[in-house]
Amino acid sequence: MPLPTTFESSDLVLQLLPQALKILGNDFRTSGLDWDSDLERIVTLKDTRDRLAMWLSRHAKTGSEKFYRLLYRVDLPENRVHRALQEQTDRNGDELISEMLIIRALQKAYFRANFGSKTDLE
Repeated sequence: MPLPTTFESSDLVLQLLPQALKILGNDFRTSGLDWDSDLERIVTLKDTRDRLAMWLSRHAKTGSEKFYRLLYRVDLPENRVHRALQEQTDRNGDELISEMLIIRALQKAYFRANFGSKTDLE
C-alpha cells in the first residue's frame, strides 16, 4: 500500500479517511479550535474537503495563533502552506488548505495502521 501523497480518491484513501478525520478532529481540539463531529460524516473525499473548507472559512482564520498552532500540531510546515497559496492563486485557499490537512491526516492514519501507534483515539 503506497502512502497517500495527493488529494485523489482510492480504495486506500477511503479506507483511511474515517480514522484520518478522527485524528484531524483531535488535532483541531488540541489546537484550541472547535471541531464539528459532523465533519467526520463521509460522503466523498471532495465533499469532505468542501465541508472542511467551509468550516475553516468560518472558524479558523488564516494567520491566527490557533491556525498556526493547528499547522504545527498537524505537522504541516507553515512555509509549505504559504508557498502553495502563492503558487496556486487560481484555487480557493480554504479548499487548498483543507486538502493539505486531509492528506497529512491520511498519512498519519496510514502510519498508525501500518506501524502501530502509542495513542488510541477511539
